[in-house]
Amino acid sequence: MTKLYVRIMLTFCILVIAIPLFIFAYIKFNLHTIETKTIQHLLEDKEFNKANIMSLKSKFGKAPLFSVNVVFKDEPEVVYYYKLGEDRSIFQYSHTTINNAQHYTYKHIEQR
Repeated sequence: MTKLYVRIMLTFCILVIAIPLFIFAYIKFNLHTIETKTIQHLLEDKEFNKANIMSLKSKFGKAPLFSVNVVFKDEPEVVYYYKLGEDRSIFQYSHTTINNAQHYTYKHIEQR
């Protein structure tokens, strides 16, 4: 084996390992960031009580790429969806009931 062949194989192996690790780290970092910003938005900007938040889970998907699903204790049948805007601020972009109720009065709708 020549030195060139060994260098090429070593570079290839490093790339095969490094690229997936970089992608995984990028996704984890962004999920953590959006979750942290959403908590900050709810507690500081909207002045919700942390005890009223039943669940808060960041998601990686198609569109938006990173989002957070929030369920409040006083509305356990509703999921509110948050994402980062172009100005890097968090905003609520959608909401739905778990059972897809047609005429439901939402308690935590945010106006943008």
